[in-house]
Amino acid sequence: MGAWTGERCELVMEELMGEPKLATAKLRFVTRAAGGQPAGRDGVKAFVEFHLGLIGEEAERAVDRILKEEVGEKDVTAGGEIAEVESYGVNIVRKTDKGDCFFGTWQVRAMLKAAASRLGIFQEKGKRGSKGDMAEAMLVKPHGRSAIAGSQEIVVLVDGKPYKGGVFEKFMGRVSTPQGQKSIVHDSEIVPAGAEIEVAVQWPAKRVTERDMAGIWGLAQRIGLGSCKAMECGRFEIVELVIE
Repeated sequence: MGAWTGERCELVMEELMGEPKLATAKLRFVTRAAGGQPAGRDGVKAFVEFHLGLIGEEAERAVDRILKEEVGEKDVTAGGEIAEVESYGVNIVRKTDKGDCFFGTWQVRAMLKAAASRLGIFQEKGKRGSKGDMAEAMLVKPHGRSAIAGSQEIVVLVDGKPYKGGVFEKFMGRVSTPQGQKSIVHDSEIVPAGAEIEVAVQWPAKRVTERDMAGIWGLAQRIGLGSCKAMECGRFEIVELVIE
């Protein structure tokens, strides 16, 4: 009986799930990473100013035009051909309150979970429940130089300094849908190759071992972070991985 503090509860949790392990990783992107957050007015304005080089009233008119006429879907069918729709958008990299680019801790969690799944760890004998351990019981936090904003914001560094963004690239593709062909065109803000992030991951080690986690990070390098991964965006190399 009596009051249970958070610390006492965590001690019981460790007894039941196994003492957690902590991995800290310093990652460096080897390809550019693409932002996938649809831009609001501020994001479109940044695109107009940085990418199109417009300022003042001219920039405001361009923002209005893009938001009203360009962003969204439109029919691009040419006389008598199979119906085709073109989708256009402007995407940005997420920003902190200070305007620094960041990746969300949830993005790292999803990447590590995908890597573990591809390695077959969740199906291994004796690892029943390991999927939940990583999806729900794993704690992902910014670390080191990336830990300068919110608890879920892993700040991107270029030349050791927080990266503000402002570089956009056009991506084009095509997909088949039940309604016909759809052309996907978007201008997306990118994080350049060479940028770095630092992250810490704590997880229950009863089922997911230190060796498992090393392998998960090894495959995660190929899976990458961010959007447009089918176009080789977001891949990184592990500069340093320490598992305590």
